[in-house]
Amino acid sequence: MTDIVMPGDRIQAAEDMAATGKKVILGPGLRRVDDKQVTACKAGKLHFKEPNTFWVDSYQRRYVPVRSELVIGVVTAKAGDLFRVDIGAPEQASLSYLAFEQATKKNRPDVNVGDLLYARLVVANKDFEPELVCVNSSGKKGKLGVLSEGFVFNCSLNLVRLILREDCPLLSALTKEMPFEVAVGMNGRIWIKAKSVKETIAIVIPYQVIVQFRTAAMAFLEIFGGGFLLYYCVYVLFWIFLDCNFALWFKTQFGVSISTLRGQVVWITGASSGIGRALALNLAKHGVKLVLSARRLNLLEEVKKDCLLDSYGLLSTKDVLILPMDILKLEEHEKHFKKVLDHFGRLDILVNNAGRSQRANWEEIHTQVDRDLFELDVFSVLHLSRVVVRYFLEQNGGRGHVAITSSVAGLVYVPSSATYCAAKHAVNAYFGCLVIEQPSINVTVFNPGPVATEFLLEAFTDKPDEKVGKSIENHYRLTAERCGFLFAVALANKIELSWCGRFPVNMLVYIFRHSLLLNAVRYLLNKKTLQKIREGKTLQRQDE
Repeated sequence: MTDIVMPGDRIQAAEDMAATGKKVILGPGLRRVDDKQVTACKAGKLHFKEPNTFWVDSYQRRYVPVRSELVIGVVTAKAGDLFRVDIGAPEQASLSYLAFEQATKKNRPDVNVGDLLYARLVVANKDFEPELVCVNSSGKKGKLGVLSEGFVFNCSLNLVRLILREDCPLLSALTKEMPFEVAVGMNGRIWIKAKSVKETIAIVIPYQVIVQFRTAAMAFLEIFGGGFLLYYCVYVLFWIFLDCNFALWFKTQFGVSISTLRGQVVWITGASSGIGRALALNLAKHGVKLVLSARRLNLLEEVKKDCLLDSYGLLSTKDVLILPMDILKLEEHEKHFKKVLDHFGRLDILVNNAGRSQRANWEEIHTQVDRDLFELDVFSVLHLSRVVVRYFLEQNGGRGHVAITSSVAGLVYVPSSATYCAAKHAVNAYFGCLVIEQPSINVTVFNPGPVATEFLLEAFTDKPDEKVGKSIENHYRLTAERCGFLFAVALANKIELSWCGRFPVNMLVYIFRHSLLLNAVRYLLNKKTLQKIREGKTLQRQDE
C-alpha cells in the first residue's frame, strides 16, 4: 500500500480493520478522530506493514515526537531526578535516572551534561512533554543508553527513513569495506563509530555527501525510488572525477599503508621501464626488498640505483637483486626462481609486469602475431606464476601473493587491439580461477588504461616481427608514477581487481560492466572516438 494522502483524508483501510475488532496501530501522520474515523494529518505516502500498522511517510524539516520511536538526544541539564534531553523537537524531552537498566536511587547512571543518548520515546503527546527511556520492554538496555565517542551529524528525516530500509544500498556498500557501529535516530541524527577516527571519517563522508540532497529534490527522489537513483548519481560523480575505481581510491585514502609491505620480498618482471619501474620505486620508498627482472641489464642497473636513492637508507645494495631474464624462455623460469630463493631465502609477492601491446586491424592480423602475443602476455606469465604458486602451496604454508599487470582491454573491448584484448581477457580469467581454486593465495589483477610510458614503441602490429615504434608524447594519459603508486596500494591492500585511467577511461570501464549502459555507449560512440580514447587523445586534437 503506497497511496498518496493529503491532510484530512480518511484512511478507509485502517477503519475497516478496526471495524472487525482488530487492534490498529497508527504511526506518524495519522490521527484517530473518534472510535470510527482515522484521518491523515500530513501529506505523503500511506504505508502499511503487516499485520496492523499504518503510517504516512512525508517530507518534513521539523521532527514531531512519535511514541516508540528511537531518537538520539543530547543531555542539556540535570533537574532533580530528571535529565533534560534535546531531541530536536519543539520541546525538550525528560528522562528519569530510573529509566536505565538496574538503576536505583543508590545506583544512579553515569550521565553528564553534553552526553549523547540513544533512547526510546514512551510519551509523545501534544499535551505533554516527551518522555524517554533507555530500556526495552523487558527492562534491558539492549542498544540503548549513552553513546560514547564516535561522530554524530544531522540529516533530513527522509534520509533517516531511507537508511533504515532493508534494501538501502548505502549501508550494504559501506559494510563491505569495513566494520562500524551506527545508531540512527528518527529525529534526523546519525551516530557512527568505527575502529579508529580515520575509519570513522571514511564512513561519514558518503553519508555527508547524500545529506546535501535533503532539500525539496529529496522529496521528489523519494517518490520515484530516489534512494536507488541517488546512490548511482553519487557513484557516477566518482566515475567522472576519479582516475581509478572507487574501491582502489578508497584504499588510497583510508586503506592499509604501503609501509606494511616493508621487509617483504617482491619480484617484478618487466621492471626496466614504465609501470614496472614506477612500481619498484614506490615500493623502495617504503623499504620493500626487490627482485628486478627484464632483458636490458643496463636499464635494470639504473632502476636499482634509483630505488636505493629513493629508499633513503631503508634498503641496502643486497636488498635489491638484479635478475636479467627473458620471460619467453620458459625452461629457465625454475632456475631464475631458485636464484631468488638463494639470495633472499623466500618470496612474498610475484608481480607479472612483462608484456607488449598491439595496434592492428582485426581482419589483417596474421595468426603468427596471435601466437607470439599470447606466448608473451599469457603463457609465459602463467608458467612463471605456476612455478611460484607451487612454491607457495608446498613450501610457504599455502600462503602467498601473485599479481599481474593486465589492462582495461581485459575488462572492455577496444578497437585495433584484438589479440591484445583477447590476451588480457584470458589472463584475467586465468587468475580469477586461481582465486576460486586457491583462496589462501592473494591475487591482484591490476588493469591500467593509457599510461604515459614508451609501451607503444614495442607494441605488436598485424605482421610478425614488426613493432609500432610510435611515441605517445603529449598524449592525455595517466603518469607512470601515479600508476605505480596505485599498483602499490592495490598490493598492500590485497585488492583482487582494480583499474585506473584518466577520464573518460575510468567511467567507460564502469559502463562496459553494465549491459544496458554498454548498448547506449555503442550507439553514441563510434570506432574513431573509441580509438582516440584508447590512444589517450580524448582531450587534445591530434593529427590522424
